[in-house]
Amino acid sequence: MGYSSGAIHCEYKVIRMELAQAVVDGKIVTSPAEHVRLPPPRRQGKATYYGSAVPDQDTNALGADYRSSSDAAFLTAEQVEYLIDATPWPYNVLVHVAVWTGLRSGELAGLQVGDVDLGRNPSITVHRNVYIENNRATYQVPKSRRSRRRVPLTAATVAVLREYLTPTVRRDRPETGVNAGVATLAPRTDAPKRHPRPNDPNAPLFPNPRSSGTSAGGRTAPRHGEATPFDRIAPKGLPRAGQRMTPVEQAAALTVHEAGERLAFDWTEPIHHKVYYKNVYRPALLRASLALDADGLRPIPANTTAHSLRHTYASFCVSAGLHPKQIADYMGHSSTVVTMEVYAHLFEDDHADAMAALGSVSTPRRSNVTPLRAVRD
Repeated sequence: MGYSSGAIHCEYKVIRMELAQAVVDGKIVTSPAEHVRLPPPRRQGKATYYGSAVPDQDTNALGADYRSSSDAAFLTAEQVEYLIDATPWPYNVLVHVAVWTGLRSGELAGLQVGDVDLGRNPSITVHRNVYIENNRATYQVPKSRRSRRRVPLTAATVAVLREYLTPTVRRDRPETGVNAGVATLAPRTDAPKRHPRPNDPNAPLFPNPRSSGTSAGGRTAPRHGEATPFDRIAPKGLPRAGQRMTPVEQAAALTVHEAGERLAFDWTEPIHHKVYYKNVYRPALLRASLALDADGLRPIPANTTAHSLRHTYASFCVSAGLHPKQIADYMGHSSTVVTMEVYAHLFEDDHADAMAALGSVSTPRRSNVTPLRAVRD
């Protein structure tokens, strides 16, 4: 009871392999797992309001490759840009990398500086993922060979990571040598923020966030006013006027700078996904939707999760015309069959080539044979 279809499929696969080995070893005659009827591999996406207490559906990675995405959330390129702008540093870099590489949450958390190659063939190599147990993060090797992969990077992602990993040049000390006598420059206050350990290949690429926990909750939380922008982006039947603001809504009401000021970073510890999801990602989703609504644009779908960024990457790959084999390689799917099962509807939605071929059947064609006139005597 309570297990998702993806988890059931994953557990069944393990049991089937064990029983098959028992048949080979002569322990049993036939495997009782050969004719088991499993639930359909679907993931039911529910339109839930961002401000409500929604459990993170991405914390259980079991069977992630066997979930149907036909009812999952996909973001447009415009919504992605708003989400990146609404996410405080350095997690705006993480969101960008997630959208344009399609890495799973555990794989993103497991990235280290040495996994990023910005040379001639820019790419990110997936060597490990992060497993959280008893509030402690440990690195683990990906469970499948296909999950250990190199994912190529777009030019925009290379520029973002190059700025993120460029060592900060400090000139707050007197210069020596050829620069002796040059006026000393104080560090620029408007300079872009950098990774503090860009030359350490074993440093986590993204730090573990720690919130200051200053948001009020329960009876002390502020109430929504009569005219609240939260009502416009909430599903029908969920007015927020007069209700207590949730911690996510309070965090979303802050500016990106204010939200960043409330975060502390542990650069020695990889990301704890639940902490990041609660303190950074969900408020950023709501903050981005408020900004989109204020600009008269469609808000981010309410059923968006961290795994939705992986779905979005797949949709971008399909739109760009990438072959399913390439998409399977980039996303670490066990085979192209899995890619087609999960994202079949994305390929089916593009009927342009099929309709062009069908339309050409009825198009009158001029014969390439030129009739000769009869020669009269």
